[in-house]
Amino acid sequence: MQLWKWYKILGTSEWEAEFYRAPPKVRTGFFDILEDGKVKRTVNVDAIEAFIDRRLKTIFPAVAKPRRLLGPKNVPLFSLFFAVSNPSSTAIKPALRIATFLLGQKR
Repeated sequence: MQLWKWYKILGTSEWEAEFYRAPPKVRTGFFDILEDGKVKRTVNVDAIEAFIDRRLKTIFPAVAKPRRLLGPKNVPLFSLFFAVSNPSSTAIKPALRIATFLLGQKR
């Protein structure tokens, strides 16, 4: 997926610095040269879910723990999040209880 699409999905470019790092640099005189010129992802699925959870919590008053859905080879395909937009505690409590039940997570 193109980088600008991730910006549209996550609403920020902060994810690039958090998910990727430049490979070690080799110092040769006055210039730093990257060994292979590529960046490498440095986080796992848990860290990506945590980042998305933090982003959602900047918009929504409550976000349920995500449900990670796995593929046939037990590899994560995607994570399903549930966010509550009503700020009332009388709305948040039952919504999270229902979401937790539907997502099959213990809170």
